[in-house]
Amino acid sequence: CEPGAAGGVYVAVRFTDSGGRFATESFVISVQPAGTPGVLLHFSTGANTAVPGVSGTADAADGYSWDGTSFARVLDATEAGLPSGANVDGVKVVGSQIYLSFSNDTGVAVPGVGTVQDEDIVVYDSSASTWSLFFDGSAAGLTTGDEDVDAFDILTDGSVLISTLGNALVPGLAGTLADEDVVRCVPTSSGPIASCTWNVYFDGSDVALTATSEDVDGISVGSGLYLSTIGAYSVTGLSNATNAGG
Repeated sequence: CEPGAAGGVYVAVRFTDSGGRFATESFVISVQPAGTPGVLLHFSTGANTAVPGVSGTADAADGYSWDGTSFARVLDATEAGLPSGANVDGVKVVGSQIYLSFSNDTGVAVPGVGTVQDEDIVVYDSSASTWSLFFDGSAAGLTTGDEDVDAFDILTDGSVLISTLGNALVPGLAGTLADEDVVRCVPTSSGPIASCTWNVYFDGSDVALTATSEDVDGISVGSGLYLSTIGAYSVTGLSNATNAGG
């Protein structure tokens, strides 16, 4: 095993069978140096806002990535068949699967799915150019009209984390959940998620997220729980006096 060109490692393996015959196979394993930027986050804009370094017409339904240095478009809403006026407020990308939620109160006509409401999550397979419903919010109990899913993440066990634009009443949980809280849906149905066992994953008031501007509008779980807020925030040891939206 020895260093290869362009950051690779050259590996040669020799196989010998019981008859003494042998064969050799070699290949190069690419090595990414520590600190090389990868995609740090995915997001959509709140309006048809131009994103630095990204060409083409800006659309509030487009999805973008940020790698710590530059931005890129990962979803062109028009090319994917979304109608004019669609506005995405939640994005997650897993390989070719792009998960989206919308902020449109009257719903969005999604190709092959039908009208999707703001409490739903859909998924676009960019490798096949197809849409499908991933999470049916009203069937899962988000029915008050204020429960626009404006932030979500999908955990490795298949459960879904959700925060809403307004206060929420979630089946099985006592009291009203605020827009700075995060709840977890553990699916109890196969296919598109239509029923859940719900539990509180994060109580925003426990860490002083209580102001109107501190509505959680972005969630990501990695080495910790990463959040963005719709406006200025102030928590113990950290604050931002300007818009913190994601």
